[in-house]
Amino acid sequence: MNHEKQARSWHLRLLGGMSRGGRWQVPADTVAISLVGGVDLDLTDAEIDMPEVTITKVSPVGGVRLVVPRQMNVVVTGFNLFGGTHVEPGASADGAPTLRINAFGIFGGVDVRRSDAPVRPTSRPHQAPPPR
Repeated sequence: MNHEKQARSWHLRLLGGMSRGGRWQVPADTVAISLVGGVDLDLTDAEIDMPEVTITKVSPVGGVRLVVPRQMNVVVTGFNLFGGTHVEPGASADGAPTLRINAFGIFGGVDVRRSDAPVRPTSRPHQAPPPR
């Protein structure tokens, strides 16, 4: 595994979704799959050191709720039969990362709100995990 970039983070659940907030390192790709449950992420204090990150949600029932820094670029794709897409307008900045949201489901939409927090680059170099 390349520890410079976390390749993919999988979250598989029968019931229940994925929720994350606070200070955390955002992987290049996050995939959340569940029968019932959505994705609820707050990227306000997250560390993002890639030009683009992708979040993919696949569930028949469940939406996507995100809080992102105001200057982050957001692109939404996918298909939800019942549910809308709302992305609060932001002020993109040169060099700001892009968040790609791929949402697939029957019931559930996509809601992206903005915070005034700046995008937080990684404050420490990535290191390989200690040997087992």
